[in-house]
Amino acid sequence: AWFVGDYRPEVNQAVVEFQHLTAWSDNDALNVIWDDVPPDVFAQATATRIPTESADIDGGLEMALVQALSTAGDQRNEATLEQRVLLRVSSREPTSMDNLTDRVADFQDLLTIASGKVANIQRFHFTHADVPKLSLAGKPLGNWQEELELHMRWSNRDSDNERLSPYGMVFTLEQFGGIDGLRRWMTIANQYRSELRRILATRYNAGMFLEDRVAHCVAALESFDRTRRNSKDGDTYLVERLRFCVAHAGSPFEDLLVGES
Repeated sequence: AWFVGDYRPEVNQAVVEFQHLTAWSDNDALNVIWDDVPPDVFAQATATRIPTESADIDGGLEMALVQALSTAGDQRNEATLEQRVLLRVSSREPTSMDNLTDRVADFQDLLTIASGKVANIQRFHFTHADVPKLSLAGKPLGNWQEELELHMRWSNRDSDNERLSPYGMVFTLEQFGGIDGLRRWMTIANQYRSELRRILATRYNAGMFLEDRVAHCVAALESFDRTRRNSKDGDTYLVERLRFCVAHAGSPFEDLLVGES
């Protein structure tokens, strides 16, 4: 479909595959053992199903991390077990694509911070409750819904396709507080989305000049303090706003500062 003008289609769900998300989730669903197997067996590979973790977030939405298991190879020359962890953001009632896309971008920002690399979007599709997946005979296939794949030129992306391990992360999902930590992040990110986008722009835009990076960060901090304390522009000078931000961050951030503030 091609949409023009002010028309904003509505959907019920967005499902996204991110680079680094599976490693960040750091589960032990895939396992290969070579010892303690029958004499005529070289190795045993298992893929364990991981329960879906979900949380309600503001705006009447639900966020979930969903495991997808698959096999590859011709089962003669090679056989491979594959695992992917996907982000699913859903709404009980149809909502705008822009609403779900904003939440996906909030999650991409977190994953980029956690991995230290741009978390590229590798696949993105929507579903709608009134658009079921059909068989060749034209009949609905159970509760399956048609995947409405989104194709667009993402500005927040990188050419680095390296696969990271959990040990290469700044922090993992478990260290971040699991699904409850994600719920808190999505709430805060929704409140400070403008400030978050300014900060992450310095990561997504590799060609940004140093002075522009500094300006983005300072503007984000100034706006963060203004929003957090609900203060007007004329009430506080920039230096004071930065001091308020430092005090709000507390230790260990304060311990990193050297000299007079």
